[in-house]
Amino acid sequence: MLLDDPQKTWEQLSQSQLVKTLQQVAGRFGQDLTKKKLGQLVFAVGVLVGGSVNTWYLNRVTNAAYYAYRERFLHDRARMTSQGG
Repeated sequence: MLLDDPQKTWEQLSQSQLVKTLQQVAGRFGQDLTKKKLGQLVFAVGVLVGGSVNTWYLNRVTNAAYYAYRERFLHDRARMTSQGG
C-alpha cells in the first residue's frame, strides 16, 4: 500500500505534472507577494523619513521665526526708548 511508505508517495507526487505546475505557481505567487510587501515597506519607510524631515524642518523654521520676531521686537523697543517714547 502507498500509505505505508510516505517517501514513495512523495516521490510519486513530485513526478506528477500537476504538482510541478502547482509548485511553479506557488513560487511565482510567493515572489509576487514578496515584491508587493516590499513595495509597501518602501512606502512606509518613505512616510517615516518624510515625516521626520518635515518635523525637523518645521522646528527650524519656527525657531528662526521666533528669534527673528524677538530681535525685531527688541530693536523696536530700543528705538522707542531712545526716542523718549
